[in-house]
Amino acid sequence: MIRRPTLFVISIIISTLTCAESVTDFSVKSAFMIKMTSFIDWPKSSHVNDDETEKFNICIEHEQPIKNGLSQWAKTGTLKNKSVNLTYIQNRLPPEGSCDMIFISSKSFRNKFIKRSVNENVLTISDIPGSAKAGVIINFIKVDEKLRFEVNLNKAKEKGFIINTRLLRLAKIVKGEAQ
Repeated sequence: MIRRPTLFVISIIISTLTCAESVTDFSVKSAFMIKMTSFIDWPKSSHVNDDETEKFNICIEHEQPIKNGLSQWAKTGTLKNKSVNLTYIQNRLPPEGSCDMIFISSKSFRNKFIKRSVNENVLTISDIPGSAKAGVIINFIKVDEKLRFEVNLNKAKEKGFIINTRLLRLAKIVKGEAQ
């Protein structure tokens, strides 16, 4: 049986994703990135599951519009009971293990990062068409002018992420190539 708080959170996610006309796509994406962590368990070996004094590290490729929503929220918010640290990556791959979640905005960076991060516990998120099939775990897509998302469930399982079925019901499941 689904509890009321869970239904409330799911309804917020759905309304956030379907109200893209009233706010920018990047505002919706940043809000979703924040909310979806409640429905995802990181691999047991991830430091996300360790000491609560550590930070939850979100990496963003380039300084792009999605940073605005995330940086405002990160000043006082927490993810997985940790304060949030935003890192902007310019023209380089981040050091291994430095990101718990990364938003990828270019195809060339995506391909390099996926190849390099095979053994990392990082939740990869993108909005580039075809990214879920290419190995990104969550990819934002437009369907009938509404922002939706697809999940590469094989990649999530391969990396040890557990995505709650309530979140998966909202997603388009994509089969990607195993790395």
